[in-house]
Amino acid sequence: MRKFWQTALDIDLESARRGETSPFIIAGLYSLLGNKEQALSWLEKAYTDHSSKMLDLKVDPDFDNLREDPRFVELVQRVGLP
Repeated sequence: MRKFWQTALDIDLESARRGETSPFIIAGLYSLLGNKEQALSWLEKAYTDHSSKMLDLKVDPDFDNLREDPRFVELVQRVGLP
């Protein structure tokens, strides 16, 4: 499954360079691959871009491995999710 997520990430990174993929999607793929630093970095980009996908932040299973990270908790609060 890891190879699948890596391939999806490679494709979406190229698409993101053209402004065609949300940083939120990239963050999810990095999270699924276990790269918390990159996932959080891309979530910050999604937040800065006012991505409407951020409304799913608290329930999206792609981010389950980040839920205990204080930076993730703080980001959820900044987004204004209960």
